[in-house]
Amino acid sequence: MTIYTNNSYNTAYTTPSKVINSSLTTNNQAVNPHPQGAKVYPSISSSSVTLSDEAKAMQTSTAVYRMDTGSGTKEINLDSYFTQSPSVNDLASGASNLLLPSANNVLALQKHISSVFPNFLTQNNIPEAPQTIQFDDQGKLVLPNDYAYTEELTTAFEQHPEMLKTLQTAHALSSHVAAIQATDPMREALAQAQTQSEVDIILENFSAYLGDNRSQAYPEISLEFSKNGELSINADGTSLV
Repeated sequence: MTIYTNNSYNTAYTTPSKVINSSLTTNNQAVNPHPQGAKVYPSISSSSVTLSDEAKAMQTSTAVYRMDTGSGTKEINLDSYFTQSPSVNDLASGASNLLLPSANNVLALQKHISSVFPNFLTQNNIPEAPQTIQFDDQGKLVLPNDYAYTEELTTAFEQHPEMLKTLQTAHALSSHVAAIQATDPMREALAQAQTQSEVDIILENFSAYLGDNRSQAYPEISLEFSKNGELSINADGTSLV
């Protein structure tokens, strides 16, 4: 589920001049600031600082968001992030490439999708968005039975897999965030428990989140769209972020 700014600088340095001349002239001639043999370095100026093409694109793109990743918080271009090869977002490629399940990331994805999905629909001649988009446990797309443009939207996703990947990631991260929020009270209670009997009572009260069917206890995530494609991410019908 799952770009980097690479600023390169051409840096020059100026060394301070050291002029030692005890016999100053009386005709006000300027003292040479660079005695013979001294190395002179060009002064740094704005023209000597260059940015890579990727850095320039990051500065001008409206798809750049501050995201929580496996290597800390950094600016991510979500347009290019989801057009990378599959290995970039694979766990095997390292945690530094992964977007973490955080409310901040969910909100950023919600904003990003709201900004790009309406244009995606227009470019693919789809008059309106589905009311909801969901994904099952295997990550398969689930659209409303009464959505009139299921075939057209499915075809558009096949032709533009980066958009489907964006939606899948938003749904997956939202599911994790909702699960974390749902179990926060249990963790807080366990942290305050003083005896084993208190721990046992807490675990019993939250047993729905601990059994084999615990996934059924977590909030259901749905990506809900306005007709023109603006997104709201909901958990059990309530806005998640």
